[in-house]
Amino acid sequence: MIHNATVSLCLIVKNEEKCLARCLESFRDIVDEICILDTGSTDQTVAIARNFGARLEFSEWTDNFSAARNRNLKMATMDWIMVADADEYLRQEDVEKLRQALKLTQYDGFLIKTLNFNQEGSHQHIVNLNQRIFKNNGNFRYQGRIHEQVVCINPAIKGDGFVAIDVGFYHTGYLQSERDEKQKNQRNLAILRIASKEEPETMFSLFNLANELSNDPNRHLDALNLYHRAYGYRDFGAGFMPKLMMFRLLAIIREEQWDEALIAIADGLTVYPDFTDLIYQQGLVEKKKGLVLKAIASFEKCLEMGKPRAALEFSKLSYGYGAHFHLAEIYKQQEEFAKSFTHYLHCLRLEKSKYELLYPMFDCLVELEDDRKKVAEVVKQFFNLRDDINRVVYARLLLDKGFYSEANDFIAKSGAWESDDLRQQLKKKAQTGLEGK
Repeated sequence: MIHNATVSLCLIVKNEEKCLARCLESFRDIVDEICILDTGSTDQTVAIARNFGARLEFSEWTDNFSAARNRNLKMATMDWIMVADADEYLRQEDVEKLRQALKLTQYDGFLIKTLNFNQEGSHQHIVNLNQRIFKNNGNFRYQGRIHEQVVCINPAIKGDGFVAIDVGFYHTGYLQSERDEKQKNQRNLAILRIASKEEPETMFSLFNLANELSNDPNRHLDALNLYHRAYGYRDFGAGFMPKLMMFRLLAIIREEQWDEALIAIADGLTVYPDFTDLIYQQGLVEKKKGLVLKAIASFEKCLEMGKPRAALEFSKLSYGYGAHFHLAEIYKQQEEFAKSFTHYLHCLRLEKSKYELLYPMFDCLVELEDDRKKVAEVVKQFFNLRDDINRVVYARLLLDKGFYSEANDFIAKSGAWESDDLRQQLKKKAQTGLEGK
């Protein structure tokens, strides 16, 4: 590999056969060596690592992430260290950005975005900033038994510190299936309890314990109380403070404490007036309380503000799909059908696979257009009618909305289908509908 800086990819692993290959493949074009510390795998993890040419060492697990991380760092021999977890993978459009960043040798390291998926099948994610890339000069180590943080052990030789770059690692560890598995073995909770005995209570330790308890439906109130205690420290200089603010707010909303949520939002906006996600949550609470005009103002402000600065990034929903969707719903309820249709259209452009949006869009068009054929033609443009899947969805939409004549005409004029059985079934439904009129 020809570039100005060399990179060691460092991972600690245990039984990661489900995801390790995807992770290592994503970094293949940017790293010069892969250093893996295995802490007791019993599946194919080690074989997969060897297949990628990784340097391997083995260690017993001691319930201390920093101890494992720091041993892993000692394996690295290149100019830069890049730390990842096996359930992460590099966003491929960021490879060149990362190469360019590694030429900026005046910095000690880089904050990258971990893009945390929390819903199966969705590309929506929650954003965290993390110190994942730093110089391999012996000056950086991990600290903390769990939710470990990078610390500088000799500040006197620091460069220009860490700078945020627009590079993302996708993370699948917060998917419900993964959270359920972690909840089952309660490994993290056990380590947090050990850490709480070893270390004094801090805002960070309370925050982490609250996050862990949030995964247990039976401990939600306990989690909320811990978020309150952590927030009581009010250290707005802490890098994780925006996340604490959001998770505390979401815990309040989960308990349907609507007035308390609005107070928390107002308090947060005095510190971070450009925190788009706070305003988005404000809109959701206002909508829930029936404060329609206020909710509209909040969601429109989200769209006006757009993507926030990196430290305040949380969810793309706040300045994109989510804000448009809720405006579309509100305007539809207010019978402002043209505005509603426009916002649904924005949603569909952002999430092209969400065909279910066409149902409320269809309703809006029916209210705006007397000519049923024109309604059917407008909706038709959202489908690629050269394949059966799109033909079926379009025909079913017409049938579900009682447009039997238009569905019958479409099926008759749509030419040959790969599945003539499907075509005949839909045709029969259309004709049955016509006969029932």
